Amino acid sequence: MDDVIDHLAGLAPGAPVAAIRAERPVARDNAQASFAALFRPAAPEAVSLVERRAVALFVARLHGDAAASGFYAALLAEAGPPAGLA
Repeated sequence: MDDVIDHLAGLAPGAPVAAIRAERPVARDNAQASFAALFRPAAPEAVSLVERRAVALFVARLHGDAAASGFYAALLAEAGPPAGLA
């Protein structure tokens, strides 16, 4: 995945909002780095990937965001959650 914000917002390459975001490469890179640190860490420490992804899914569902819910549900499934968690 190139950029989680573009993905969740449904922004196609070259879309006007994507072009505006491209004008702020440091902000864009830092947002993606934050996502990677939280959801694709090299070595999860005290909080497992399943727990991180379950919380993200919970928050997305709490806000009624179908796109984010589907995205985080897929990430949670990728992490192999215990039965009944998703």
